[in-house]
Amino acid sequence: DARGRVNATLGSLRERTTAEVAVVVVPSIGDLSPEEFSEKIFTSWGIGKSDRDNGLLFLIVPDDRVARIETGYGLEGVLPDAVCSRIIRESVAPAMRRGDLDGAVTAATAEIARILTDPAVADEIRSSQSGVSGNANEGLDVEVFLNFIWIVAGAAFIFSLALFCHDLWKGRK
Repeated sequence: DARGRVNATLGSLRERTTAEVAVVVVPSIGDLSPEEFSEKIFTSWGIGKSDRDNGLLFLIVPDDRVARIETGYGLEGVLPDAVCSRIIRESVAPAMRRGDLDGAVTAATAEIARILTDPAVADEIRSSQSGVSGNANEGLDVEVFLNFIWIVAGAAFIFSLALFCHDLWKGRK
């Protein structure tokens, strides 16, 4: 239900302003800093239109208690670091303290959409390019990718265990 509301909010935002917002929720980012992780995703997905650099990545890592908003240069004037920090402090953190991940994502995306659709700034960030930019059309889902990695690692472990048991069994004969 929350995913549907967030997608509807962000779809409406993209139609009204051409700004592209991606929400990424992952359990862990490994050894990377939140800044490195979000920048890598932002760049590899090509979020935002190239003529306005009007992309935004909203990252939440619940297990690490991390939230970050990465903006393209075209949105920095509208959503400077201080505003992004306020959104996290006032919208994300209280919901996360209650264990309400859906509420955190929904509240933050609603606030981001509210700010970006303000008529005073909407024209400033609007691109003349149409469609979805970069690799966003491919629909790369980080959660699916991480699950794939776990499956491959598990299969490799089982295969190694089977070889070990086979060698152990062979050695007893």
